[in-house]
Amino acid sequence: MRPDICFWNKEVASTSDDETTVHPAPDLIVEILSRSTTGRDRGIKFEDYAAHGVREYWIIDPVRKSLEQYQLDEATMAFASAAVLFVDDTLDALTVVGFRIPVKAIFDQQLNLETLQQLMKTERL
Repeated sequence: MRPDICFWNKEVASTSDDETTVHPAPDLIVEILSRSTTGRDRGIKFEDYAAHGVREYWIIDPVRKSLEQYQLDEATMAFASAAVLFVDDTLDALTVVGFRIPVKAIFDQQLNLETLQQLMKTERL
């Protein structure tokens, strides 16, 4: 049961090295839905990631061209909905400081490349 994308902030990543066998929970996990994974991504993975302290979880739906953004409620160790975004919206990550992209960049290859180039120039991550 592996996520599609994981991200650790510098502070968390610095607690691990090549010899580390148990890694800290990622700050952000992204899952991209497909027919075969939707049940797990919204079910067991959703619950498991929260229980293990993942602070932010995105579910990308390529059919609806949407992104569901969840934030960990540490009091209950469960995800709370933060936003449901579509192609005309802008995504502001909650746990990755300065990460802001148009949702359309997730689904449009040319805009994706342009956005990635812009992110690389700013070196905020």
